[in-house]
Amino acid sequence: MLDEAGRPIELGRGAMGVTYKALDVDLRCPLTLRVISERYLGDESARLRFLPEARAAAKVRHSNVASVLHLGRTGDSYFYAMEFVEGETLEHFIRRSERVEVKEAMEIVAQVAAGLAAVHEQNLVHRDIKPSNIMLRLMEAVPQFIGTQFDHQLGHRLNVREAAPIKGESQLLTKIW
Repeated sequence: MLDEAGRPIELGRGAMGVTYKALDVDLRCPLTLRVISERYLGDESARLRFLPEARAAAKVRHSNVASVLHLGRTGDSYFYAMEFVEGETLEHFIRRSERVEVKEAMEIVAQVAAGLAAVHEQNLVHRDIKPSNIMLRLMEAVPQFIGTQFDHQLGHRLNVREAAPIKGESQLLTKIW
């Protein structure tokens, strides 16, 4: 995907690379594309770390973790495609909010903890958890588990609320990436 000036839409930069908003041309849906930084392309140890991490991350399936959908290579560049989460970062949410309600903050913390627990279940460590890597999306509540849907065993281990939201309330869906 390109912005108005014809440049790729950059979502962020991290230690290992750059993240872009992209479009799956076959499925016609947006996705997030994480590309290993050019400075690491010549670093064999960085490349060897990037591939297993992407493969391991692809095994994590949880409602609070953005799913890895594809691992690929173009020439010497490696990338992986992830689920695109429409919304705003926690960093942006905190900056624009005058005050975050305790109930809202507790919901965000519970969802981030559940996502990190799912990552840990795969023997992975996120290594870059920060507000700019946490996406929030406000959802209209329906009488089912949305955003607080936890694995039964995981939910009990974390002692997380498993009740469905009250109809008509809004709630946040939190995803880490």
